[in-house]
Amino acid sequence: MVGDKINYVIAVKTKSGIEVEFPAVKEKLGDFFVKDHRDSQNEIFGRKNIERRYSLQSFTPGKVVVPKVILKYKIKQAFPAKQKLSLSR
Repeated sequence: MVGDKINYVIAVKTKSGIEVEFPAVKEKLGDFFVKDHRDSQNEIFGRKNIERRYSLQSFTPGKVVVPKVILKYKIKQAFPAKQKLSLSR
C-alpha cells in the first residue's frame, strides 16, 4: 500500500578475508525514501555473514521496484582459485 514501510535486506555470505563494500546510504533508493538503515556482521568458523537492512517507504501508487544495488569487494588475502561470493536479495 502507498506509504507502508517495507523492510529490504541485502545479505552476503563469504569466507573471512573478503571485505564487502555497500554503496553509500542516501535519502532515496529509487522511488523509495530510506527511513532507516543498519549494518550487521558476524563471523563463525571462518565464514562471514554481512547484512544491510533498510526500512523503506514509498508514496508512489502502483507497482514500484527496488533498483539494483551494486556491491564492491576486495580480497584481503590469497585464496584458492575457486572462491565463491554468495549474495541474496
